[in-house]
Amino acid sequence: GQYQAFARHLAPLRPARGTIRHAGETCRSMATDLPSAEVTWRSRRGTQVLYFYYGCDMDRNRAIATRLTAAPGLLPLAPLIGGRR
Repeated sequence: GQYQAFARHLAPLRPARGTIRHAGETCRSMATDLPSAEVTWRSRRGTQVLYFYYGCDMDRNRAIATRLTAAPGLLPLAPLIGGRR
């Protein structure tokens, strides 16, 4: 059940195919020295990847940052990776 909740939580961020990067040249504005997150989905559909730098267009990408930050708290491993409980 916890895994299903985690997967449903991240599903809106899953690319239809390939990789989506919110970093570097794709950012209109960028703050420095912030963390990043990378999520990889593997299935019969293939592999999709979301790479997100938390300093990339911070106002425009706030919903992505909020969703990614909350995701570890949906699994019992959150304390091991620094996520919220």
